[in-house]
Amino acid sequence: MNGFFVEASPRTSRVREFRAAAGLYALALGVRLAYLFAVVHPAPLVGDEPDFFDPAANLVAGRGYSMVPQQSPDGVMHPTANRPPGPAVVLAGAFAVFGPSVLVARLTCALAASAAAPLVYAVTKRIGGGPRPRSAPARWRAFTRRGSTIP
Repeated sequence: MNGFFVEASPRTSRVREFRAAAGLYALALGVRLAYLFAVVHPAPLVGDEPDFFDPAANLVAGRGYSMVPQQSPDGVMHPTANRPPGPAVVLAGAFAVFGPSVLVARLTCALAASAAAPLVYAVTKRIGGGPRPRSAPARWRAFTRRGSTIP
């Protein structure tokens, strides 16, 4: 016991942290999936999506990590370092299991990108030392140097 408050055991703290991270992941994934199915799903590949989709499809088809033909001056696919291979390799893994399709690519990206929310939470928690509601106004006053008024 620490005065009025009861200290949580390390196991309880780990369970609470895991639940918070899982909740953040679920929330981020839910928002991305809602947007995917409400707005983006029926649309074809746009923007730089072909730059990641085509090399992944080429990897699965056994043609290696090559650029799309329209990026090549002679119209023939060549090995490229135009984009980092990480996203294409992750997409190629999903394509190998489920087959290459726009929906599989977008779902894979949503699953991977949703991991950013709990990672940012973990980094912020580690850097900031955890939530301290009592000290938040003091930090705001020290930061602004003019008290707690918002400029």
